[in-house]
Amino acid sequence: MDNLFSLTIDAGVFAVPHRTCSSADVEKYVQIILDCKKLVDESWVALYISSKASDRLWDDCLYPIRGNLKNLLNTHGMMEIDANTVGRVADHLLGRAFFLEDHYKISDVLWDNLEVEPDILTDSQSEGLRRDRARSVVITAILQNHCESLKENFVLILKNAPKNTVQLHADIEILEHERDDIPAITKGFSGKVLICDSFSGLIECFKEDSLLENATNKDDIEFAIKIALYKQLLLDNGFVTSWEQIRTPKIGNRFTKSCNYVCSHNSDDTPIKIMRSIIETCLDRNLSAVHALRKTRGGGSSQRVRSFDKARAQRRDIDRDLHLHYWQHPDGTIELASIVHHDDMSIPE
Repeated sequence: MDNLFSLTIDAGVFAVPHRTCSSADVEKYVQIILDCKKLVDESWVALYISSKASDRLWDDCLYPIRGNLKNLLNTHGMMEIDANTVGRVADHLLGRAFFLEDHYKISDVLWDNLEVEPDILTDSQSEGLRRDRARSVVITAILQNHCESLKENFVLILKNAPKNTVQLHADIEILEHERDDIPAITKGFSGKVLICDSFSGLIECFKEDSLLENATNKDDIEFAIKIALYKQLLLDNGFVTSWEQIRTPKIGNRFTKSCNYVCSHNSDDTPIKIMRSIIETCLDRNLSAVHALRKTRGGGSSQRVRSFDKARAQRRDIDRDLHLHYWQHPDGTIELASIVHHDDMSIPE
């Protein structure tokens, strides 16, 4: 998979909280850094940071974080957290992240009269970090609102995100860039930015039905399903033990093509219906919609069984016309085969 999502880490994420913060704030600070480490190792993510972020942290004596974090952990008696480990992760992130401005070819931006709702700027620990966050918000809003490929997959990671979207208005005084898809922007620019402050918050920003509809290969399909499974498990239990432990079904060689065709030739809610049927299959739910796919249309015909692995052919109703065909292996593993119309009883092997 080729970097489906662009994530920008606000410099304030790395700033160790003030010693007067709560233990819950310390835990959240550590967790978001570890969550970001989880993301940087995923092939579907490209990670960015402001080109000025490191300088802001250094100038405000907020980096390296080890010394400040050790003192904070001692203050709260939280000896189970290793400051050196968290520090190494922070170093790794800063070393791996690309510069937002360089990658997206925006060399400079100056603004006036910036308004953001909700206000995500006043909680910055210094004026330098506040200014850097404002710069990231403005650049991200411009890109997200004017670059078609980034409208739904560009997220800004903050230490605290009161909502999942920030609305902003600003007078853009100067915008220097080398892009062909950004029109002339002057005063009165309005836009929005997707934001999050946790891994689950990030997942909530993704639209699994859109991912499914635009998938071009098995990896894309698996990722869309994994997003949907994470959300469903979070809804069911209030938590998900581990992103890494979520198991997606196997994807048959012809499933992606059949899914693409059906999504492009049916109603706009078809991807939602297909994803819902896949999740129900993965979680063994709504079994009344599942029927054995038989060798012939005769009621007494036996279920199809694949000769080389004894997998059994199943047919799940998506709606009155569409059906999900899949193989169920003897160990319970699911292999998605195809999306078909009502009269189609075939199943790719």
